[in-house]
Amino acid sequence: MTARPYYYAEAQGIALSIFERGEFDWSRKIEDAIAGGATGTEILLRMRFTMRELLESGAATTQEEGTIRTLIEELDGVLR
Repeated sequence: MTARPYYYAEAQGIALSIFERGEFDWSRKIEDAIAGGATGTEILLRMRFTMRELLESGAATTQEEGTIRTLIEELDGVLR
């Protein structure tokens, strides 16, 4: 499986938005998920896991939550 660049760009956009609000740890976790995977599949799995944790933490704004949920749904679809 190859990951579409959209997933990376979307996750990086979320990381930037969160960083700009001072959520430095969450921003770093997202960037680490992208950079730390050895394969495309592993990166997507790590991104999905981190996004789910972010939603559960309550650290995302309402607008970010919508974007995160959409990204998770799309990642769920490609990881099946």
